[in-house]
Amino acid sequence: MERAKELLEQPDIKIMDIAERLGYADNHYFSKAFRIYYHVTPTQYRNQLQNP
Repeated sequence: MERAKELLEQPDIKIMDIAERLGYADNHYFSKAFRIYYHVTPTQYRNQLQNP
């Protein structure tokens, strides 16, 4: 999940591409796992970075 955070800091990489890079076959499963771990979705995390 730390690697996911690093990749999410790069807005040019799509979330589905991040999920694939990390070995998740399903983008929705990646988003759910990220949300359980960090209590925010990948999109929310990315938005927080852009709008602190």
